[in-house]
This record gives sequence, C-alpha cells and structure tokens, in this order.
Amino acid sequence: MLVAKNERGQLVRASDAQRTRGYRCPECDAPLVLRQGSRVPHFAHRPKQGCQLAQGESELHLLGKETLWWWAKQRGWNPQLEVPFDQIEQRADVLVTIQNHLVALEFQCSPLSARRLAERTQGYQQVGVAVRWLLGPTYQKRLLHREIQARFTQLVNNRPSLTFWEPHRAQLDYLQPIYQGQVGNGRWWAQVGVETVDLHRHASLRDGLVRQAYQAGHQVAACPLVAHGRREWWPLTFERPVRWRLMILLALEQLPLGKSWPPLGWQAWLATQTKWLPLPALTPVQRQALRMHHLNELTADLLQAGIITIREEEYRYVRLPQWFDDFDQKLAFVRQQEGI
Repeated sequence: MLVAKNERGQLVRASDAQRTRGYRCPECDAPLVLRQGSRVPHFAHRPKQGCQLAQGESELHLLGKETLWWWAKQRGWNPQLEVPFDQIEQRADVLVTIQNHLVALEFQCSPLSARRLAERTQGYQQVGVAVRWLLGPTYQKRLLHREIQARFTQLVNNRPSLTFWEPHRAQLDYLQPIYQGQVGNGRWWAQVGVETVDLHRHASLRDGLVRQAYQAGHQVAACPLVAHGRREWWPLTFERPVRWRLMILLALEQLPLGKSWPPLGWQAWLATQTKWLPLPALTPVQRQALRMHHLNELTADLLQAGIITIREEEYRYVRLPQWFDDFDQKLAFVRQQEGI
C-alpha cells in the first residue's frame, strides 16, 4: 500500500514517510513496515496478518498508482491515494475531483471478471462516484479478445474506448473505433472476399450456424452480400458481425413475407435474435445507445437491399435474402468487383 497512518492518525504517502517514525494500517491499525529500497516506496504488513490490505501488490500496480497520483496532481485534481468507501467495501486506487465531481481512477493490471467489474462499477455508482478503468501494460501489449475489449469499454468523448495507463511514461493511451467508408467501395469488396474465404475455410457441420444454413438449402460462404456489413467498429455481440447478420437473415427466412412490425417491435425482434456481449463498465443508458446504433446500421442495410421496407411507421419483410448458388460463384463475383 502507498499510504499509512502516522502517530497522529494522519495519512502519509510512503514516498514522504521517514524510517524513524511508526506507521499503522488505515484498515486494521496494525504496525506496518516501510519499504523504501524498492523502486516504489510502499508500506507492507508483517507476516501472517489477516487484514484485507495485507495481500501483496505487484511492483507495476504500485508504480501505476503512484504515477497516476502525480499525473492527477499536476492537473489540479486534488488526488487521494487508496481511498476507502466503507459502505460498499471498496477502495479507490486514486480518487480525484474533476469539475466538482468525484472520479475513481482504477489501474487494472491483473485479470478481472465481468461480474466483479460490474459489481465494483455499480458500487461506485451507488455512492455517486464516477469510475474510469485504466488498463495496464499487460493488457495493452496483447491482442485482446473481443469479450475482454467489451468488458472494459467506456465512453471517451461519446466514443466507445479502452483507456490504457502506461506508468513508465505516465501517459494515457486510447483504443477507439475506426469508422469505415460506405458499403460498395474497394476496401469493402476486399473485406467481403476475406470474410467469404474465411467462412468457407471454417465451415463444418459441427457449427450450429453452418447446420442451420445447410438445412435451409444454403452454404454459409454463399451468403447474401448484406451479411457483410461495414468492418466491425466495436465488439458488441458474441458472434462476429458476419455471423450475427447471417443469424438474422436465416431467422427472417423463417417468417412469412409480408410480416410487419412497428419500429419498436422491429428493434425488439432484432434484439431477441442477438446475444449481446456484457458491457459492465457502461451505464444502462450508454449500453442501450451503443446497441441501438448496431441495430440501426443493420436496419439501414436491409432497407437498402430491399429485404425490408418502411412505410407509415411500419417495417415490412417483403423480399427473401438473395443467396449465391455456392462459394465459387460468390467468390468469382466478389473478385470481379474488386478489380473494377
């Protein structure tokens, strides 16, 4: 830990502490050992202490908190280290005040489940504290699985983002979506080609989606062009976009032509066909807005393809999706479009 109580009960940072003084744990009041020989000065419990703060922290986590404190101090945010919130049994790595609002900065180096992340985020919401999850170098250096990316998604300037803290440089880095151009341009046809080959290469009847398409008389790799949306801008569904769209198209084919929905009913139907990734670091309103954007983009493409129409505030299913005969026919068509 980076802070402890001195003889007067005042909180003192380890970097300001003196070896000749005694210090106690803010949680259990046990005597602490001041360790200044390491890269990051810190306090530690003596062996066999039962305090929840007796669990050791990595050097990286200590460095991250210490550099965050200095970085926030330079911005005039009145930072405090390791602030406890007894009512929710949580302790903020760094607590700052930005425009009269309390914000907890959580530096995350180790794995954290979606459930625990949701609990901690909701805990801060209960006490009126915003929270920013800052991922450490362990996360930044590897290609993150889509579920991990969704787990730590927060909004930065109203854009879904991952925020990284690089403690050695004391710098924030961001991963944000790259928005693609219109369907039908050269890059889009190249993407369709890649996705088509990938669908063909990995097609197996052990795959439930492949079986479903086969039972409907289709090959997944020969799927309609509308199944290939813009390049994924942010992971929101368990299935990758082309597979998710395929599931929607196959579900539509089970419905009679002429089926209609009011706008909210159409969106609700799409949502019931979708398995969403949890976004535990977002508020319910933020989560819903991102998902609606995803559904609206698909709706726009289905309208453009003539599969559905909208008239008098009613969506209507009017045309079967147009599949290719097989993989070879589709790939030849796509390659021809790439060369135009």
